[in-house]
Amino acid sequence: MSMTMCAFLKKSQIPSKDEWQKSIDGLKYDLQLHPDFKVLTDTGFIPCKLNKIDSGFEIGYPEVKEYLNDKNLKDILEDRDFCITFTFSSSTSELVCILIACLSLIDIFDSIIYFADYGIIYDRNKLETELKDEMSIFLKEIGSNFVH
Repeated sequence: MSMTMCAFLKKSQIPSKDEWQKSIDGLKYDLQLHPDFKVLTDTGFIPCKLNKIDSGFEIGYPEVKEYLNDKNLKDILEDRDFCITFTFSSSTSELVCILIACLSLIDIFDSIIYFADYGIIYDRNKLETELKDEMSIFLKEIGSNFVH
């Protein structure tokens, strides 16, 4: 089963891949977006490296109006007129990549992060807490399966 997280931001603040990577780097997590990734152009699976391990996520750019049925979300979107969706399955590494990418969008680009499947709106603290929890799980997974 796939799940979707959304980042809502202003069209005027859509980052380039380099700006986004710089924001990610500032978080001190080892996530590298694919060097050829083009924001707004590329959709579907975007390969990434998380702690030097292959991972990634599905990305899309639906219309914001697709999410305006949620009253709580509609009330806080204000002038955020652009949506980036991140879709993942049961992979912890994919989820961690998405959480890092979303956290960086909150910090630099004033995004609102929304877990569409559960109707959860994340503030920075809540997202960072979930990221730390999921990163801990990911590190245990690679520790038990990692070949030196």
